Amino acid sequence: MSDTKKNENLEMSERKRVFSKLFSKDLVLLYLTFCLFFMLNEIIGLGGDLFFTENEEFIILSALKMFGTISLIFLPILIVRLSTKIGNIWVARIAVIALTIFGILIFFDDRFIYLYLFTFPVIIRFINNSLNPFMIKKSKNSNSLQDNLSKVFAIRDFFLYLGCGLGALIGTFLKKINPLYEFLFQVSASIILLLLAILFLGFKPKKSKLEPQEVEEEKNESHNKMRFKDVKNRKYLIVFLVISCLNSFIGTLFVFLPTLTFFTGLDVINIFQSFSIGYIIVAFLSIALAFIAPKSKKKDIYIIDIIFDIIPLGLILFSNGNLIIISIAIILFIGRDFIKPISMDYFFSLFNSEETEYIWGLIGTIPSIFSFGFTLIIPILIILNWKIPVIVAIVISVVVTLIAFKWLPSSKNSEEI
Repeated sequence: MSDTKKNENLEMSERKRVFSKLFSKDLVLLYLTFCLFFMLNEIIGLGGDLFFTENEEFIILSALKMFGTISLIFLPILIVRLSTKIGNIWVARIAVIALTIFGILIFFDDRFIYLYLFTFPVIIRFINNSLNPFMIKKSKNSNSLQDNLSKVFAIRDFFLYLGCGLGALIGTFLKKINPLYEFLFQVSASIILLLLAILFLGFKPKKSKLEPQEVEEEKNESHNKMRFKDVKNRKYLIVFLVISCLNSFIGTLFVFLPTLTFFTGLDVINIFQSFSIGYIIVAFLSIALAFIAPKSKKKDIYIIDIIFDIIPLGLILFSNGNLIIISIAIILFIGRDFIKPISMDYFFSLFNSEETEYIWGLIGTIPSIFSFGFTLIIPILIILNWKIPVIVAIVISVVVTLIAFKWLPSSKNSEEI
């Protein structure tokens, strides 16, 4: 009985230790930053789509999406290089300052809205691609968190999607009461100030408190350039790259959903309200799943993640312009992201901590080349017949599921690795 009690006490002590690490000062600041950052991203992103869609400037909208996609081809590797020189957090800080300057320019001349909307996806990528590797490395270098990465992703996603949901709600509300130019400036100025406060007041790493192992790893990352042949599990990275490249069609189609729904004759504002509901659902479901999902089933959950797209795509295909059906499809499309923390945990569990930034850059760069091509193709397909890209996306979803099932390992501890 005493042994049982002792084990229970040890288990409780371990849970408390993990919990304290999950909500350490640096990670809490990071979670809040993601919340505010994605709130801004959603408001400005939806505002831009509304601006171009309502003015029927589809060529400019397509050019905007294409420019954002082109930036994804070279930016991830550039961000990796900059991060090794000045640090992840300083890359994010500089990007936020640039975003603030562009937001203020709109106040002086509303023609800067075009410059703002075209540079926005580039700057956002700088922030996202610097904060995420910082969080992953910090978690994998912690003894308490390296086996609880899905929980870190889940808490991050809770704040991330809460920010997206609030952003979509605030954006649609402000759009109804303010002209778009004023709306964009007000939102960008106020939220970026909050972002600046968090990014400058927090994240002051104290080198003396780092464990020797962490210091050595940081030193190695700064001085050694990772190459593809240095990645331990290259064959699995290749499989993930193939899946990501094919899936980029679905991701690009999702970016064009406001335009797609416009061609079905629906009110874009109503569609954006569906986005907000989907984001808030994801926020709560992702954190619940991460804490109850069995670690041995990570691959199964990853496969569910990629096959699930068939359901919302099928609903859109057979919706016949019905607002309720398309709204449900969008909620499901976004809602399935509650599985993402487990999927990302599964993905990064196959690679070493020191490979994180390189792999993040690679996964961001190569699929973006395909996204660029799809950005050119999808608008044409939508204009010809909006059902064509949806059917293609369904076929791709089936293909990538079969690839994942056949060629990815069952778990981190598999003998294949």
